[in-house]
Amino acid sequence: EFGFACGEDNPIGLKLKPVYDGEKVRAEFTPGEYHQGWDNVT
Repeated sequence: EFGFACGEDNPIGLKLKPVYDGEKVRAEFTPGEYHQGWDNVT
């Protein structure tokens, strides 16, 4: 699975694991160096 948001096999993907709590869908994401643009900007 190479999808950018949830794909586990995409080396620069977000690898989100969405969780439905009965009301909302949530996912956490910690940016890596591949997700950084200019200095101190994510």
